[in-house]
Order: sequence, then structure tokens, then C-alpha cells
Amino acid sequence: RVGDVGAALPTIGAFLLGGITCFPVTLLIVASAYALNPWLAIVCSLLGCIASAVLLYSIGRQLGRKTVARFAGKRLNRVNQLISKHGILAVAAIRMIPVAPYSVVNLAAGAVHVPFRDFVLGSFLGMSPGVVAITFFENQIEQMIRTPSAATLIILIGILLFMLAGVVGFRRWFSSKQT
Repeated sequence: RVGDVGAALPTIGAFLLGGITCFPVTLLIVASAYALNPWLAIVCSLLGCIASAVLLYSIGRQLGRKTVARFAGKRLNRVNQLISKHGILAVAAIRMIPVAPYSVVNLAAGAVHVPFRDFVLGSFLGMSPGVVAITFFENQIEQMIRTPSAATLIILIGILLFMLAGVVGFRRWFSSKQT
């Protein structure tokens, strides 16, 4: 594991490249968690996710709604409907419960002119729990492989149950807000 800040720039660069090529952001988070110490991985993953989101948001804004609609299709309308009603909360929800690939959401948000502040803040709020959970889950899997024990297994199961409870709880909460 790398623990120095010098590893941050290449990691963030990977997120930018991943965003442009539509590489799954979750895999980039897992790779960061594997390569870096957990706290640095969390910081780099969040910075990388936000930097990638802002880059693609800017591209979507420049391309415009019609051009992005060719890529996003019906998803563009869905993103527009959700965000226009709920702003920051909708962006956070889209990040927690993906309705489309990460890169497509970023392009779509720029194309439909989601307010930049809502987009960045919602992205940060929505990505943070998943980044933290994935990082600690990956770290615990490594611990389980290195030093298997009942304690590491219990912690691993606990992290997994916490992640699942968070997703289910958030879905219920957000569904209640839509009705």
C-alpha cells in the first residue's frame, strides 16, 4: 500500500481518464482502496470522482441537450425530472442509487444545466458513503485474506450488512420523498 500524497495525482488522473472513457467508477474506487492506505484512498477517490464529474459536466454543458440526448436517451429526461424537483438531494440520490452510468449522469447534468453548486455538493454527499464503505470493505477483505479469523469475518460481514442497510434505508427514504 502506498501512503504518500505523491500517489494522489496519478490516482485522480485515473478517475479523469476513467470518466472520459466511461470506465466504471466503482472499479476505480476499489483499485484506489487496494493501492493506497484507506484514508488516502478515500480522499483520492472523492477528489477523483468530483474532478471527473466536473470535467464531464462541463463537456455536457458545452455539447448541449440535443447532442447528449443521443448518448443518454431516455435517461437524460429521467435525470432532468429528478434534479429539477429535488436539486442537491436528487443528485445525491442518483449517486447512491445509480440510474445511469456515472459518466452519462455527469454529461446529462451539464446538458440540462443543473446548477453547478447543486451538482458538486450533491455528488459529494452522494458519493461519500459509498466511497467510505467500499474502501473499508476492500480493506477488510484484504485483512481476511492475510489473517483469516472469526473476528475479521465478523467485521467483514458487519461492513457488508451496514452497506446493505444504508442502501435499503436510503431507497425507502427517497421513495417517501417522491410520493
